[in-house]
Amino acid sequence: MTEVVEISDLLVKPQCFCLNQHPSHPFSNLFVGDETLYLRSDVDEQLLINLVFRTTVRLHALNFVAPDDESAPTGIKLFTNLQNPGFSDVEDVEPVQKLLLEPSDFHPDHKTNLKLVKFLHVNSLTIYVDENGGEEFSTLSGLKIYGHALDSVNVAAIHERRNEE
Repeated sequence: MTEVVEISDLLVKPQCFCLNQHPSHPFSNLFVGDETLYLRSDVDEQLLINLVFRTTVRLHALNFVAPDDESAPTGIKLFTNLQNPGFSDVEDVEPVQKLLLEPSDFHPDHKTNLKLVKFLHVNSLTIYVDENGGEEFSTLSGLKIYGHALDSVNVAAIHERRNEE
């Protein structure tokens, strides 16, 4: 059995993006490892984070870190293998998994387990924050992704070729 590890290093950062991020608090802060740097939504509580992996992965768990206040997400919908998603794409499609989060889920060592059968062959992961504890904006200060690579196919290059066509 392949070991489950933290796989953020498999992200193709230039192809990853976040919609509705505050310009002063971008999603790149999620991977710094410093909770004083954070991602914050801009116009409302919604965030749409799209993560592209450089190879096909199997996902096992996610670790969300957020402040202990009303800006922490309470509702997250996960989608796999969407091409350049926007808010209308995730509002009209059934998610692969819905997460209802509580304050205890945001501890730096807590892993939110995923339904493994739904995350067997993932090239991209879209995280849609659609609710928080009542604040007008949402905040995340860290994100870790746990799983393992399935093969050595460069999925990022395939995505790039599709976008050029």
